[in-house]
Amino acid sequence: MHPAANGVALRSQPYRDRHEKLFALIDEGFGTIEFAETYCSTTRKTAAFYRLKAEKAEGVVFKCNDAPYALGRPVSRWLNIAVNHGA
Repeated sequence: MHPAANGVALRSQPYRDRHEKLFALIDEGFGTIEFAETYCSTTRKTAAFYRLKAEKAEGVVFKCNDAPYALGRPVSRWLNIAVNHGA
């Protein structure tokens, strides 16, 4: 895994900036990277939530756009919601 893009460390940058720069790396043909679906507007988030619920997805994670990278499982800047209890 490469923690930098064009020699610039990304871990201290907000999620939205890291996400954008990682997409740029994909466009440059840099390796195989898979991203989870990402929605920024309330309308798209709501639609995705109900679609995931209908598909019986296990859950959804909300991240703060301005959150820096944190090792492990951060608890303060993420919100995990079980979409289908018992799925």
